[in-house]
Amino acid sequence: MSNPIFRMEHPFKPVETTEDNLASAKRWLKWLARSFIGIDPVAEWIPWVEVLDDADPAERERGLAMGEEMAKRLDGVFLVGGRISDGMKMAGAAAVAHRKFVFDLTALGSDPPSNPAVMVILRDWMTLCLGSDDRFHRLPAEAFDVLHEPEQIEGGK
Repeated sequence: MSNPIFRMEHPFKPVETTEDNLASAKRWLKWLARSFIGIDPVAEWIPWVEVLDDADPAERERGLAMGEEMAKRLDGVFLVGGRISDGMKMAGAAAVAHRKFVFDLTALGSDPPSNPAVMVILRDWMTLCLGSDDRFHRLPAEAFDVLHEPEQIEGGK
């Protein structure tokens, strides 16, 4: 049996440059790949950010539509990066609508955690979530003393 494939969603505004956004997204992708053995994270949108013009409404819409489609086709979505952008909200809602798992990890903050104890909590939490009929799961911010409340995705819990 092959590993489930989860799409990583990361916010892209407001950050000063595309390079800063890409560097942050790649740090998160690396952390997910190392942290969740048995789930294959992908961020196929990274090249899109480099070639599509976010200032052009048609190209931005094309990128968002591709993101929604990928969220429907893959096994699940990780939301990371400290907040939920409009594009992340759209992809998360599409995943939930198609009975895919959505793990909101934005309570961990804008950077991946470095504390190994976090992984113990996350693995236990994800094991419980994967055994649930619910598809949207938000990591409780208070578990990590994070003073941050991410926005709710419609249709989620």
